Amino acid sequence: SAIEMPIDFPDTIVGVEYGAKTVKESLEIVGCDASGDTTLTVIPPTWRPDITDPIDLVEEVARLHGYDDLPSVLPKAPPGRGLTHAQHLRTTVSRTLAERGLTEVLTYPFVDTGRLDALNIPADDRRRNTLALANAINSEAPYLRTMLLETLLDAAHVNLGRGAQDLAIFEVGAIVRDEGTGTPPNPDVTKRPGDKELKALEAALPHEEFRIAGFIAGNTTPQGWNAKPEAADWSDAIEFAKAACEAAGITPVIDNDAHDPWHPGRCAKLSIGDTVLGHAGELHPKVLESLGLPKRAVAFELSLAALVEHGDGYVAKANPVLTQPLAKEDFAFVVDNDVKAQDLVDTVSKASGDLLEEAKVFDVYTGDQLDDSKKSIAITVRLRAADRTLDAEEILAVRKAIIAAAEKYNGATLR
Repeated sequence: SAIEMPIDFPDTIVGVEYGAKTVKESLEIVGCDASGDTTLTVIPPTWRPDITDPIDLVEEVARLHGYDDLPSVLPKAPPGRGLTHAQHLRTTVSRTLAERGLTEVLTYPFVDTGRLDALNIPADDRRRNTLALANAINSEAPYLRTMLLETLLDAAHVNLGRGAQDLAIFEVGAIVRDEGTGTPPNPDVTKRPGDKELKALEAALPHEEFRIAGFIAGNTTPQGWNAKPEAADWSDAIEFAKAACEAAGITPVIDNDAHDPWHPGRCAKLSIGDTVLGHAGELHPKVLESLGLPKRAVAFELSLAALVEHGDGYVAKANPVLTQPLAKEDFAFVVDNDVKAQDLVDTVSKASGDLLEEAKVFDVYTGDQLDDSKKSIAITVRLRAADRTLDAEEILAVRKAIIAAAEKYNGATLR
């Protein structure tokens, strides 16, 4: 069928002044019948079914006159912009993990068909929405990863196989899930697409987001003449993940969770509000065995996209050096086994008021002296006032407030 095209359309799109005569001659060379003055009516040859739109005619004109002759014009960069919020946050999070001893690695995002099986990913999990490459570089790895740990664990395996014993690595990269409509619209190239067209274009694409993941195996403190080695455990993975969140300006809520490929009893979910930021903890023994990795290895994975959305960026705060004496109180509360230590610490912190300097857990006990449904959580509280020495009455009032709040909100009794 005939295609209508303004005679100067190739000039507008390509940025080269071809002229009406050159445009007509170029189209006739490829077998088109072109007629008209200001607007060309072009009938493509029967052997060119790929020519269906004006933009296809533009491509033929530009191709015949050589892509090498197209001018290169560098846009002027606006001054003073600097890094975007997302770029700055990614850099900050990466630097934070590197400062804590993790080494950044880069891996290829291609995986094989059995990787998700090795990671115990359930059949109905969205991480099973893999996207296959049309022309895969490696036919044995034709899919794009849907989680960073898929390829980060390969890097861990290689390093451990080459003699590394204490390994701590992390990666920042993109994951892709086949969750788009796959049917994009064909917007007019002569003007900016409207909001509706942009949403349709975005909806057609697969889901892609930046994530950050880490893997730790071996010892976090090496063997020394004056110190014993300390093996990495699930709490180290949680601390690294928490540090990444705090570098983004987020204080995450940490809860127990069962989420493959982590050990169901040693896995934590990090979240803010209703948004899950990621998971951290000890990897499942079956996963470690199937991938040939050391026992009790730990890992974490977070959504950088979620950190960017909810984080403001880390702002360093210097705590003043107070010269007033410190008051220290220790509490041992007996609570039900399902009470979280962090919830109890939060209650104690709120009850302490403005005098609180620090509250933290220093011991958790379960044993013969307690009922099987109970546990003892010991918390140390540091109190200090900036302008005076606390007297016995003030300290006693805070102590009573802490005990009353723990009993009311956590069902705790003082041991």
